[in-house]
Amino acid sequence: MKKREDKDASMQRENAHRQIEKDIRKAAENTEIPKILRPENLPELLGQGKRRKRRIPTVFPAAAACGALLLLCAAGIRFSSVHLQNPETAVTITGQETEAKTQESQEEMQEIEESIQEIPADETEGAAGDLDVQSAQEPLFTQAESYEEIREMVQEAVSQKQSTGLCGTDLAQEDALEEGALESYGSMERSAEAVWDTNLRTEGVEEGDTAKTDGTYLYNIARDGSIRITQAENLEETACIQLEEPAAVPEELYVDGNRLYIIAQTSQSLVTEKDAGSSIAVSRQDTTQLYLYDIRDREHPRLVKKAEQNGSLETCRYTDGYFYLVSRQYLEGELMAAEENGFLPLNDNGSFRFQDILLPQRGTPQSYLTVSAVDGASGETKSQKAVLVPEGFNLYYVSEQNLYLCVQEYRDEKVGTSILRLNYQEGEIQAQGASYVTGAVRDSFCIDEYQGYLRVLCQQQEGGAALYILNQDLQITGSLTGIAGGEEVKSARFLGETAYFVTYRQVDPLFCVSLADPSHPQIQGELKVSGFSGYLHLFGEDRLLGIGWEIEEETGITIGLKLSMFDLSQPENLQELHRLVVEDIQQCAALDNYRAALVSPEQGLIGTGILSYDEYSGAQQGEYLLYSYSSEKGFQKQLVQSMDRWAQDGEAGQILEDTRGIYINDRFYLVNPCGISCYDRDGNYEEIKEIRW
Repeated sequence: MKKREDKDASMQRENAHRQIEKDIRKAAENTEIPKILRPENLPELLGQGKRRKRRIPTVFPAAAACGALLLLCAAGIRFSSVHLQNPETAVTITGQETEAKTQESQEEMQEIEESIQEIPADETEGAAGDLDVQSAQEPLFTQAESYEEIREMVQEAVSQKQSTGLCGTDLAQEDALEEGALESYGSMERSAEAVWDTNLRTEGVEEGDTAKTDGTYLYNIARDGSIRITQAENLEETACIQLEEPAAVPEELYVDGNRLYIIAQTSQSLVTEKDAGSSIAVSRQDTTQLYLYDIRDREHPRLVKKAEQNGSLETCRYTDGYFYLVSRQYLEGELMAAEENGFLPLNDNGSFRFQDILLPQRGTPQSYLTVSAVDGASGETKSQKAVLVPEGFNLYYVSEQNLYLCVQEYRDEKVGTSILRLNYQEGEIQAQGASYVTGAVRDSFCIDEYQGYLRVLCQQQEGGAALYILNQDLQITGSLTGIAGGEEVKSARFLGETAYFVTYRQVDPLFCVSLADPSHPQIQGELKVSGFSGYLHLFGEDRLLGIGWEIEEETGITIGLKLSMFDLSQPENLQELHRLVVEDIQQCAALDNYRAALVSPEQGLIGTGILSYDEYSGAQQGEYLLYSYSSEKGFQKQLVQSMDRWAQDGEAGQILEDTRGIYINDRFYLVNPCGISCYDRDGNYEEIKEIRW
């Protein structure tokens, strides 16, 4: 019966999609598509910072008219400035100065304030004194001084979108959530002695993933959108959780003692007729959700709380008992600007206060970037910040105390990166400062915080790399520029007072840079090898693992996947101790998503999913590769498991993306949306049992 209902619902959605496309095509017949949005130019435009959505179904089929309507929200980033500060005084904002401005704004905007839901007047005083940064010539953001200032900026942005045919969404707050509180039952400690589930960017800062374990049970997101709880020892399913909202798509899981957290999102597209049916408006409403379940009884999980905020999920972290949810809400249309409080972001605390919103000083804003701190024990939202940003941030790095938001921009026809720092402690979020560096930051491993300093590795527009060291005030104290001229930054890893990074043109130089003196970073060593490493991971005290590609120097042809182990014991004399090349591989999951990599120096294990193509049939073939490593034997194959048993036609890539290798003591598990396989680590990884959904 359920399958029949699902099929009927699927057919209804498909018919609706076809009607939407038909309406869009009809409305666009007499509209000239700008050159940059024409079909032949879409691949290039989409590549400029598009964030791939997992599992969310495509709402509209690929079509030129549809692309012209939607691509304005997916273009690249052009936004500049340096520091957070008051634009009028151009000096450090103090709490006293801002409190005075707050009182003045309250008198001027009393009518608007009365329309804002759940914003107690006693919470608006003195709330804006957290912008303690140095003065700058070009401010990056300033704090909003009134609701009217925000409304005007949003209305202007929306009117520009309307001129392109885009209209918007009524982002009214949902009904009140279920009341309830849940005491803290435990910590992230595991019940088993040797456990691995998620590869973390920052030690001590937990990240969600599609599969998790607490050492006794396995938790994973299944193909049908349910969450399965499985007893690890006998591989028997104990519970299947279906989210209460049918449209909710689970994205990540967290497990803390007797609490299970599910990060999900919903996406709804709306089509509205305008001008007596002569045109249509297309808009999209996204919501990020955090579900908190009591799992003391693993057979009967109980929903305790659901927290929500506007926007699609960007990233999330869990540390010291708090979740820090980051979502993006695009400014789409008439209803957002027309509703009394529709121009403000929302979470469970209601519409945001103007003191919690930062405004850009250059460019037209395209979206809100919203950060909320949610108490993991109660599910209550403690604090929040929102930033109006032109187009969108393209990089997030989270240290033990700060969340850094990075955006690329152009100055004097050169690429640069602006960095905004949000400090988080015990559920409080404070905007503390910003800075600018020349060049583009490749990924979150190219930015690192250590003992009060921020180290940033950038790709230079003309080729080569530059390394910057910024102090607590985000001022540059030291730098190295002109490194590896003409080459491209491929990977990086900061380890204490040392930086390791790889550049590539025809060969792979691995650089070792001493950061012991923040004012004078120095290159200590350089090693050139064929191919390049796209991911670096410390593997013991003086070993560095590189995962990347072996490439023929003369022809540039990719030979296959490469595992390299580097000796770091003598920085001035780096050595490649061992190398393994697996030929005819087209895709490696660990290089696309570091959380898909299993890298355990303690157990000497390295695992990742890979994808190849059958040259005769053209079909995708997915496998999971598991290797052991020792100084004596190098890389040794332990397991090669085909994905064919789980993948249906065209699913190999999706199954590969969400397959995780997990070990609990002497058992190894492959967990994916279609099932779990268990292997005996003490018995040459012989398969013990399998369970499928």
